[in-house]
Amino acid sequence: MFDKILIPVDDSAGSQYAAHIGLEFAKRLNARVVLTTALTDYATEEDGNNAIAPARRNAETLEIGFETRFAEGRQMGVGDGIVQICLEENCDLIVMGTHGREGIQHLLLGSVAERVTRQAHVPVMLIRNPRDSKTATEDSFRLEHILVAVDGSLQSQQALTTANDLAAKLGASLDVLHVIPDVPPMTGYTGMEFAPMIDYDRYEKDLAAQSQAIVAGALEQLKTASAKVTNVSSSSVPARGSMLGERILQTALEHHADLIVLGTHGRSVMDRLLLGSVAQTVSHHSQIPVLLVRALPAKVAEVLVNRSAESSQPLIDNALSPNPLPT
Repeated sequence: MFDKILIPVDDSAGSQYAAHIGLEFAKRLNARVVLTTALTDYATEEDGNNAIAPARRNAETLEIGFETRFAEGRQMGVGDGIVQICLEENCDLIVMGTHGREGIQHLLLGSVAERVTRQAHVPVMLIRNPRDSKTATEDSFRLEHILVAVDGSLQSQQALTTANDLAAKLGASLDVLHVIPDVPPMTGYTGMEFAPMIDYDRYEKDLAAQSQAIVAGALEQLKTASAKVTNVSSSSVPARGSMLGERILQTALEHHADLIVLGTHGRSVMDRLLLGSVAQTVSHHSQIPVLLVRALPAKVAEVLVNRSAESSQPLIDNALSPNPLPT
């Protein structure tokens, strides 16, 4: 499972809240922690120590084994600096907040969290900045019910394995979900009027059958898993005019999920702006933690990060995996 967790922090309320959740998560998994902060612009090591201090005190209170590292944020950028620390420390999970210091760049160039998600070779747990962080940090992190969204792709199979292992480790229930996309509107001009070009009833039946097959395949995968979860449920729900990500969020709320697990692949910023992304929608709007699972080999991640450092330019976003969640 997760034995060494990297928790990047800065002095923002959202980042400190994510560190609070990450440390509680590490405690439950009996994992070691690496606390890191990126030194940017004119930041000194004293500034870095001040940013890490609250999380350090929390780790000591929880009696968690931890160490601290400074990430290089000047030459290679904050996101790539975090990924570099992850590689050097052999961490197998990153836990971080979804909003940091980049302000308007979050809208134009993508946030640090999004960049880490695209470049990291390990799963990334994203935790949205709560509206009332003071109240939120006083609440304990429940992990009794895990929801994993599947679509039959390689990424969702890997996400399912991760969710299953985590649920077994924590004694949590597991809910396997597939969202049935809506039939796309397709009409054509017949000479007199616009008429449907496809048989909608048949299309809907085919999508429903495909959904049942995907869920059945996921449950079969769980049967062969070495880790066994006692309480497993499954559901196949129609999108009903909503984006797939929105339907996942709605179902997670209805099912009282404590964590959403998704498979994802790296996408360029332009693709995200024009086409949208299931993982992006969920991670940006979820009120509960989201665990994104992406299979990026460590050697590939290292090459990308090194290339960024050598060129002093941001990495070109890549999409190494051909099977994203449906958009």
